[in-house]
Amino acid sequence: MKKIIRLTESDLIRLVRRVINEQTDNVEPLSNKSEGTEIDGITYKLPQIKDEDSLDSFIFAYATNENMSKNEFFTNIFGENTENFKLAKKTSTVFNRLRDGMNDLQNVIYLVVEILLRLNAMSGQKTPLTLQQAKTLIPQIDFTNYNASDDDWPINEDFDFFDKCSDFLVKNGLDSDVFKYYSKVLQSRLS
Repeated sequence: MKKIIRLTESDLIRLVRRVINEQTDNVEPLSNKSEGTEIDGITYKLPQIKDEDSLDSFIFAYATNENMSKNEFFTNIFGENTENFKLAKKTSTVFNRLRDGMNDLQNVIYLVVEILLRLNAMSGQKTPLTLQQAKTLIPQIDFTNYNASDDDWPINEDFDFFDKCSDFLVKNGLDSDVFKYYSKVLQSRLS
């Protein structure tokens, strides 16, 4: 026997907020325990991370897209000729003045996915993180022992820039497609 349940808009909003809060609450906080592999003063808890090379191959999303054109990249994420594909092409150069090297949407997506993958590696979580969960984890990161080599971009600046990038994706409705892409990349790295 089926039962029809009627919800008001406020009931639905409250329900969605509760689910989002529960998802945020289920994220295991980052700790500075020495469980895992320490690289440059940061502990990574996923067993796939054994050294700096395995960390790089786990985190850097572009490793699978090196030879891909911007059109192919956007098609891979948004689908061909979708509204988000058209929006992505149109907004591709919005970040010109925000930071050196962050001059198009493709780089913004790479940065967001790389930060999400790094947070997975640091927390040991094998399921995709939402942008809200990531924003909850980032303030917990302790950079006091972080030793970036001279040729590395300081990771703490990437984390600071993450908010602007993720807010842009949400504002323009691109976040769900980027989340699907990130989920695929994470699953391919874990398998």
